[in-house]
Parts: sequence; structure tokens; C-alpha cells
Amino acid sequence: RGQPWTAGQAPAARRPDGGRLIVQKFGGSSVVDAARIRLCAQRAVDAHRAGSQVVVVVSAMGRTTDALVRTARELDQSPAPRELDQLLAAGEQVSVSLAAIAINAIGGRAIGFDARQAGIAADGHHGRARITAIDEARVRAVFESGAIAVVAGFQGVMPEGDIATIGRGGSDTTAVSLAAALNADVCEINTDAPGVMTADPALVPEPQLLESLNWGDLTVFAKHGATVIAHDAAAMAEEHAIPLRIRHAALAGGGTLVGDYPRKSGPIGCAATFDEALATLSLVGLSMSEGDNEVVDRVFGPGAERTPEGVFLRDVEHEKARIILRSLHASFWQ
Repeated sequence: RGQPWTAGQAPAARRPDGGRLIVQKFGGSSVVDAARIRLCAQRAVDAHRAGSQVVVVVSAMGRTTDALVRTARELDQSPAPRELDQLLAAGEQVSVSLAAIAINAIGGRAIGFDARQAGIAADGHHGRARITAIDEARVRAVFESGAIAVVAGFQGVMPEGDIATIGRGGSDTTAVSLAAALNADVCEINTDAPGVMTADPALVPEPQLLESLNWGDLTVFAKHGATVIAHDAAAMAEEHAIPLRIRHAALAGGGTLVGDYPRKSGPIGCAATFDEALATLSLVGLSMSEGDNEVVDRVFGPGAERTPEGVFLRDVEHEKARIILRSLHASFWQ
């Protein structure tokens, strides 16, 4: 193709050649050590051997980004944004090399790219840049040669040539952007959860897996606290009609399919977002029956805010927030 893909470009029609192209994103918890990197490599190789063209997008290993920020701030409480971005981008580049090495070691063939090599352009401000265009020619040449392309998430190249990071959750956005640029058949978000759950398993015992979701439902859920995918990535998938599969990186199971499914009525899930002192509780869904509203009034108590996207209770102490969240979840899904 002659022109790079640009953000906001109209969704392309699915390819007529019958080939299958998959973008697989693996988050930091999925590449935290050599054993988990091997599992991710095996998933990519399995998809490739099944006949798909595969692009892998990786995050930095585990808590690497946090550790790098912490070390930088030990040296300077306010490090220069440009220099901080050069530092943080290195985390993803380490993961790229290790993932490519792992794929090659198990009999696949992989070539790794940083953002510059992958043709990912960005603009805006360091630390919160946005992807503006992707010249996918070099990535496309790799998988058309029969290899797997491994691409660094979370970063792009500014007009002046500097690397910039695109904010927390940026590897999700990189993966969805590449899926749009390459007209992928599906973008897999491989994470440490079985899929999109009715609540965070770390906060609520035995949440239920949502086997399918409409793009709009996922976007709203991500906006109001669901951490399984970055909100920007969910919104981009909705805008470009990109089918998603959100699944566990190391376990079997179909995960959650996200696409043009009927929007669900009633609550679809609950989430909590925490700051240092207080939390916000969210019950997300399109509409609720009179009985549902009575349950919310009883569990949330006075002060809940209702919008077309859900019901919210703000400024709740952390321990109380956990108790309310569990009660809310038990009222609707247990």
C-alpha cells in the first residue's frame, strides 16, 4: 500500500483473500520472566502454525516501568520528560528482544521492532503522546515472508525523531492501532485474567466471565474502572470495528469476544478505582429495571450518581469500598 495508516481513518473492509491476520498483545504480567515469555512465544507460534499471520505486541516485563520511574526520581524528583521517555521505552524494547529470542528458540521465526523500526508515528507531549500514523510496510514484509513480527508497545516516534511514550495502557493502544493499520481479523489482548469479568477478581471472590460484549459496552466499562484493557484502546477498537478477544495469556479458554454483539440491558459489571485516600465505585450498564434500581439504592445508600452509562458512588474509604463492591456484586451475579 502506498500511504501509511492514519488515526481516524475509516475502517477498511476485511481482506478478500481469505487469509487470517492476528495481532497478539501480551502485558507486563505475561512477560514477567523467562517461563512466562516462553508461554507467550508458544501461543504466537501455535497461531502461526495454524495458518495465521501473526504480529506480537509486548509490554515491559512486570513492574519494570515502575522500577525505572522510581530510580529516575531518586536522581531527580522531576526528570525531564524527554529523557524519562527514552528511559521507559527501553523496557518494551527488552521484552521485544526476549520474545523474539523465545519464538526462535522453540522453532518459530521472529523479527523484533522498536517503534521507529515499526513505523509508528506519534505527536503530542512526552509521557502522553498519541499514535497518529503507522507505516506498516516493514512489519507487513516480515509476516509475508513467513516470520512473526514482534513490536514494542507503549511508544511512538515524534516528528522531530524522538521516542515518546503514550501513557499507561499504551501497549493495548499500540496493538489496536496496528490491528487497524494491518486490517487484522482479530486483536487478542492477552492478560492475567480469563477475560472481561463482572468484577476485579482481586477485589471480589468468584466474578463471572462475560463471554461476549459489544464494543460500546467494553468502552464504557474500561472508562469507569475495568482494568483489563485501556480505555483508549477499547474506544479505538469500537471506532474501527476491530474484533477483540480478551483472554488469559497462559491458560486455555476462549476469553471474552468483543464485537458487534447486541448491547446488554441491565448492569454488565462493577468496578472500583482507588486513589491514595478514597475510591469510586461504578456499576456499569445501559439500563436497569425498577428492581435493579432498588438493589442499587439499598447497597450504595444515599449519594449515588446516575448517568446514562451507569451508577457511581464517589469518595468512599478503601475498606468500605471493598465491602460495598462485594455486596453489589453478590446482589446481581451470585
